[in-house]
Parts: sequence; structure tokens; C-alpha cells
Amino acid sequence: MATPVATICRFRAGSRLWWIGSIRKHGNLRQTSLAIGEQSAAPQFLRAVPYGAGALGTRWLTSTFRAAKPVATVALAPERQLRFVVDDRSTFHTPIGSDEKTGTHVIGVWDVTNISDRAFVLLKVKLGGHASKSATVGVESSRDPSWVVKGPLRAHRMSRVRIELAFTPAIHVPGEDLIVDVIFTDNYEGEHRVLGVRFPRFTPRAS
Repeated sequence: MATPVATICRFRAGSRLWWIGSIRKHGNLRQTSLAIGEQSAAPQFLRAVPYGAGALGTRWLTSTFRAAKPVATVALAPERQLRFVVDDRSTFHTPIGSDEKTGTHVIGVWDVTNISDRAFVLLKVKLGGHASKSATVGVESSRDPSWVVKGPLRAHRMSRVRIELAFTPAIHVPGEDLIVDVIFTDNYEGEHRVLGVRFPRFTPRAS
């Protein structure tokens, strides 16, 4: 009479230990049902079979059912909703008064594209960490050649924005361009920082 031959395999998935076995008897292969249990709760017919009998199958199963590695997630930087392109010909600084120490007058102009689905209003502007005596932000009117304070930057449109600030004492260095970050604050309390804007010294043309 032929002796039954049992083949067992086991592998771990999560916190559970899985057992799978097959019994060959009288030349016929009978596959057992998949048994699930804790490590100490293996099916009775598997306990009596040496572990080494299923070593080959165990290696195959552990390579096939290996736990998936966690996928690293990368936090995406928020997209800039307002895009600023400076108008170099209309952006400059001049001294206030007859000397170079009394103050600095700054004017800047940008073409600003709002790529979002909502309108923005630029309420405030500052240059780096400098405290200004006065600061205004205007949006070019679509009706006439004027600048509207607190004018809207409409969704999916390009608008022209102008700033004008006065500083006392002066923040510029005589004979050099003023290079500084420009920081706008909108009506949603968000900040829009334009880095390293160059404000050349304005020199009137000789008549």
C-alpha cells in the first residue's frame, strides 16, 4: 500500500500565517483547501509532517507573496496662481530731495496673468523688509489710461499692475540699481513674492 506523501508550504501575510498543503496518495494528487490560522493553529494533518518537506514551496511562496513596500509620497509645491512679468522700461527708482539720503521713490510695473478660476485684488505691497512711508497698488483701467486702486485681477486674464512707494530715509545706494524682493498681499491674505526685482536709477534725458 502506497504511503501518502504530503507537501506543505507556509507564508506570512500581515499578522496571519497561511498554510497550504497537498497530499499525493495512490498516484492521485488531491489539493487540500487553503487553511488560515495563527502560527500555533496549523491544521492537524500538517502538524505531523516535517517542515522540511515543503521548503521548496515555502521559498516560492515567500518570493511571490512578499509584502509590498510602502510608496513614498512627495508633497507638491502649491502652484503660483499669479504670474508676474516686469516691464523693465517702466520700473525704476529716484532719490527724494536734492541729496541721496533724504529718501527713495520707487515705481514698478508688471504684466500679471491670473491663471486661476477666481479674481484677486492686491491690497498691499512692500519691498523686502523695508518700511515705507506710503505704498499704493493700482490696476490699469480697461476704460481709460488710469490706475484703479484695489482693481480686480480677473480669472484667466492678464492685467497691468503698477506700484508706487516712498521711503525715508533712503534705501538705495547712490549710483547703483536697487534690487529687492517685492511682496504683494491679496484679499485672501495670501502673499505673492516676486524675487530680486531690479529698479534702475532713473536719469532724465537731457533736453
